[in-house]
Amino acid sequence: MFVAITDIDGWEGSATFKSRTSTSDAGYLSQVNAGMLSCDPGHGYRNVQDGTSNTVLVLEDAGRAYPSVAKIGAYSSRPGPVANPVDAVQGKGSSGSLFANGRRVFAWADPDAFANGVSGPSNASSQQSRVAGVNNSASPFGGPSTCPWDLNNCGPNDEPLSFHNGGINVCMGDGSCRFLTSNIDALVLKAVVSTSDGSTVTLDEEPISEPKLSSNS
Repeated sequence: MFVAITDIDGWEGSATFKSRTSTSDAGYLSQVNAGMLSCDPGHGYRNVQDGTSNTVLVLEDAGRAYPSVAKIGAYSSRPGPVANPVDAVQGKGSSGSLFANGRRVFAWADPDAFANGVSGPSNASSQQSRVAGVNNSASPFGGPSTCPWDLNNCGPNDEPLSFHNGGINVCMGDGSCRFLTSNIDALVLKAVVSTSDGSTVTLDEEPISEPKLSSNS
């Protein structure tokens, strides 16, 4: 999955701290940082102020399949581009309700699977389960009752996830590969996928016990 944006809430004391900032929050836009594949005008490699070696371009998001495929079936929360497709599949809204024509997120290079934001499992049923991270809701297979994998942003559904132990592999903007551990702090994850937040992140320590942020100014 290529990273387009991140909207993890960095306000300590906020009700959504370290999870997705509510779009109804008056300060929502102040918590949105562009990723390397942002569609906003003015973004590109030359605009990665934090440095391409410090910014994630693409990360693992493994396992999504056709909605009826056992526990790894994943619905899209967005409608498909064709109004009446011959082989329509269902979509699933954030409330859990199904609708008739969802995007085919399991298909190769579908825009809803190709690039996404990193926000955490914002549709989980408890705030504790919504904290952003790597391999969220990875256990048990199929996800816990608070965040089943067929719900958008849970498990292998638009968020960083792999089926190997310990974390995920990522590709940085300079082409180098790194490993992000599953215990990475939400704010460090936000910093490392943000292009121009003014912070660089130490990723070469494993496990990461204390997130380290340093000024890039």
